[in-house]
Amino acid sequence: MTTGLLDEIKDFLVAHSLGTFGTDLFIGYRPDAPDAVTSLYNGGGPPVEYHSAGSRPILHVEVRATTQDASLQKMTTIIAALHNQHDFTIDTKNYVQCRAAQPEPILIEHDSQNRWTYAMNFQFIKEPGFF
Repeated sequence: MTTGLLDEIKDFLVAHSLGTFGTDLFIGYRPDAPDAVTSLYNGGGPPVEYHSAGSRPILHVEVRATTQDASLQKMTTIIAALHNQHDFTIDTKNYVQCRAAQPEPILIEHDSQNRWTYAMNFQFIKEPGFF
């Protein structure tokens, strides 16, 4: 997956009022501040399938907040915005599908500052020719 998908999903989340880039929404890292933050990462993807004409990148999303409920609520909102999307366009790129890659968010950290971080992966299917 290229940073193109990360930028496209960043734009999608901003357009849906799910973050402000550079304030509480970041690509490729999770800053120590603010406490409530969403970070987008390249999740790689499955092995290349010779019979597949499109790409299948994976997006890794992390949401941190000061309470477990707030972190899960924000992640649930992101899941609702992305999961089961079909035949949609972001920044002129055509996607066949986006699906959550696991059944529920995973707690990856409860840090010393009492902040809760949950993670979720999403698999995209890009239309052939839009790598």
